[in-house]
Amino acid sequence: MIHSVQNKRKRKPKNPCKCCGINLNFCICLSFKKIQTSARVDLLIHYKELKRTSNSGHLIESLLNNQKVWVRGERYNELDHSKVIDSNYFQVLLYPSDNAIVASKENFLNISKGKPLQVLVPDGNWRQASKVHYRVKEFKDIPRVTLPDLIADRESLLREETKENGMSTLEAIAHLLYYTDGLKAKEHLLKAYKLKKDTQQKLRKGL
Repeated sequence: MIHSVQNKRKRKPKNPCKCCGINLNFCICLSFKKIQTSARVDLLIHYKELKRTSNSGHLIESLLNNQKVWVRGERYNELDHSKVIDSNYFQVLLYPSDNAIVASKENFLNISKGKPLQVLVPDGNWRQASKVHYRVKEFKDIPRVTLPDLIADRESLLREETKENGMSTLEAIAHLLYYTDGLKAKEHLLKAYKLKKDTQQKLRKGL
């Protein structure tokens, strides 16, 4: 999610899948069936992330039925953020601000007013993601939520994180869905993340 990252690998894979970022001959998108979740996940992806094969958030298109990917940051095709909001849901923004609510089943029940959650997830580096946090007027009054203190497995990262508890977008979504849809949803996304990581590492090593 919202992570500042530096991709050390200069050579890009040829013919990458637009969703998983892996060479089309080794695409993992059909390795998983989509699952239904009560929470809706809306990925607000910066357009520059679309070219980065290390991006993991885009995989939700192959993993979740209740999801939507929005592209933002394009100069001549600016996203209308008002179209993101679905009145059938209670919106939260996944961003670790100082006043963010810590994700938990109890906290979500207390704030959601009986509605299922629509989780808005900014995807990009810290500078790109922070613009969603404080610049988008349509999101000004939406509660911010953050994950409990979780230590990411540094060996599992697709990119180098600048924050100690930094993790990929897909990992962050997985951990949050645990509090809305349970362990099955969390493990579904983490399994896909691991497959993406393992496949890319093998291809980089020429295996």
